[in-house]
Amino acid sequence: MKKLLLACAIVALVLPAAPRAQAADVSVDFFYNNLSGGSWIEVGDYGYCWQPDVGLSADWRPYSDGYWAYTDLGWTWVSYEDFGWATYHYGRWVRLSGRGWVWVPGRDGRRLRRLGASAATPTGSRNFVRGTNRRARGH
Repeated sequence: MKKLLLACAIVALVLPAAPRAQAADVSVDFFYNNLSGGSWIEVGDYGYCWQPDVGLSADWRPYSDGYWAYTDLGWTWVSYEDFGWATYHYGRWVRLSGRGWVWVPGRDGRRLRRLGASAATPTGSRNFVRGTNRRARGH
């Protein structure tokens, strides 16, 4: 019985330190082959970027069509846009003068890791009202 308890204690101490599989890692090629509703463009220092068709409009901005939800991993953006599954959970958005918003998935074919929560969060940004897609008033 003591050996069984000792074995369980060792497993309980070692298991949390064991490396976890990174099943959420994906390559840039995955996005290149699966994103629709926009175009891939080459942008100077950023390399290949994806620009949604709606991103050409001066009125559009990322994180504007959806809502914030709190999950076990923290705040995450739930998008109503068809491309939201990728662009709000991987990479980053950049606003380019004369071009509008583009999404930068990564550089040089690097593998990307899925973000558990979005980089900008309703608690970390005074421009968002929690749980809505409306901008906060008076901030």
